[in-house]
Amino acid sequence: MEVDFKRNSAGYVTFGQGIHHCPGSFLAKTEVTILLEEWLPRIPDFEIQPGADVTVSTGTTSGILNLPLMWS
Repeated sequence: MEVDFKRNSAGYVTFGQGIHHCPGSFLAKTEVTILLEEWLPRIPDFEIQPGADVTVSTGTTSGILNLPLMWS
């Protein structure tokens, strides 16, 4: 698994679309990108626990509900 911050958009609708598109979405995405780029190099290496049940929610607002990690 790899995080690619420069990947092309998959057409998600987390911030809505059309006339209901969130005007602050660009700022929010930029803030999350900067947070991850600065935070990940500062924390210990980690991986998803083998056999873990990773649970996500989808829809207008997506999220990770369960992500068991093992820290090195």
